[in-house]
Amino acid sequence: MRKTVKYLAGCQLAKTLGKRSFKDNDALNAFLDEQGYQWNSRAGEWEKKPEGEIRAGVPGLFRVRVHGNQDEIGDFVDGLVAHLKSVGGTVQEISDFYPNVRRPGDTGGRIYITLMME
Repeated sequence: MRKTVKYLAGCQLAKTLGKRSFKDNDALNAFLDEQGYQWNSRAGEWEKKPEGEIRAGVPGLFRVRVHGNQDEIGDFVDGLVAHLKSVGGTVQEISDFYPNVRRPGDTGGRIYITLMME
């Protein structure tokens, strides 16, 4: 197991929270996440998550691909777009439905959503 800055800082924080042993990095990260901490890579430290705040993640431009049945995908995309807007996303484009062409009779396909997260 690599002892990165993130891992060493996480072990130190976990000790202050009463936990000293983890089988791997994933177990340590999961424990700290459950305790309400997140890694701030810019600052190089673990920080307490803001109370009651939903963080959409890294700010920037994203393109989301949604797969589904042609008859149902529109309703799902509408709900997803509403949720993305509620957590700070700005939808810039929703593509047309692109059908799957590899299997005859397949009614599935995909829609792309381009959005900016802040």
